[in-house]
This record gives sequence, structure tokens and C-alpha cells, in this order.
Amino acid sequence: MAEYRLFDPADPPAWLDPEWWRDTPNCDHLGHPAGVHRARLEHVARLAADVARRERLDWITDIGAGDGALLSLLPAAMRRRACGFEIITDSVKVATAVRGVEVRQANVLVDEIAWGAPSNLVIATEVLEHLADPHGFVRDVLARNADWLIVSSPWRETADYHEDNHAWAWDRVGYRALVEQGGFEVVKHVDVEWSQVITAKVVRS
Repeated sequence: MAEYRLFDPADPPAWLDPEWWRDTPNCDHLGHPAGVHRARLEHVARLAADVARRERLDWITDIGAGDGALLSLLPAAMRRRACGFEIITDSVKVATAVRGVEVRQANVLVDEIAWGAPSNLVIATEVLEHLADPHGFVRDVLARNADWLIVSSPWRETADYHEDNHAWAWDRVGYRALVEQGGFEVVKHVDVEWSQVITAKVVRS
């Protein structure tokens, strides 16, 4: 198992605070000229639709939704029962004006947000690697609010090879352990190009 903390906790980088991102420009992941995000977005959208139908879930919440690219790929009927949350002001504006989906501005680490009820699916793709405490976020936030979960992060990053603004990195075993320690049972774990995608259901007593 491999898990890497990529920052010094005694001197954390400024970008580790979600507020640092609030005024940064939107990044169009779906329209990226190199196409490096499209396969992941399309795969997770199909996966989310399948899980929501099969489990008869009432709501889909996308954490770190960006400009709503993933939500825009859901079937139209499901988009009416979905909402995203994003810290970047510009991305929230693009979600409404360009994608036509609901994305609300929020810092999910501190703000109260509507998770949907009574049964829901929470999506957090390419999010956990940006957090100072992803273990606590999975355990204390996601496991309390999600019935089903889809998360993704890079599978091949290491202490020596990683994006500059990533705070953590995991191999496949390490990422699965992260999700399981938070109180989820992993149902599916696949690689989509450079990203690993886990589908899991919460375990409640």
C-alpha cells in the first residue's frame, strides 16, 4: 500500500485553504484541448446514472463540481435531481450560463450544504488529493451524508511525481484503504486512463 502526504504540515502551502481558490479562473475540464479529463468525466457520469437508477436514489450531489461539466453529462431527468458545490466563483457562473446545471458556491469544509434526501449519491472526483485531511473528510463528512459515493484521484502519482497543487497521492491499495477507513464498502474500483474511480456504499450500523 502506498500513501504520500505531499506537503509539510508545519508549513502548509497557501492553496491548501479552499478560500485561496475562490477568485481563480475557471478551468474547462470537458473542453481541455488535450482531452485529458473527458474520459473520466464521461465514465463517472455513466456510472452515476447507473448507480442512481439501480439503487433508486433520490438525489445526486457533486462536490468540487467545477463548472458543472460532469453534471451536464447526466441524463436530463437526473440533472433536475442533482446539484453541485464549488468554491471558484467563475466556475459557478459558467455552470449556470454555459452548462445549464445547478452549481452553488460553497466551501464544503466549513459551509452547511444541502445533501439531498432521503437517499443520495455523492460524487467527489479529483477532490480528495487537494485536501489537508482527506481521511477526516471521508469519515466525518462524506460517510455522514452519503448513501453511495463515487470518488476519483490519480493512481500513479508518488512523492516525486505529482501535480504541484496536490496534497496527497495514493496507489490503488492506498486509495481503497482511504475510502474504507471512512466507513464505506468498496463495490467497484477501476482505472480510467490516469485516474482511479471507486464506487462505494456507506456502512451504517
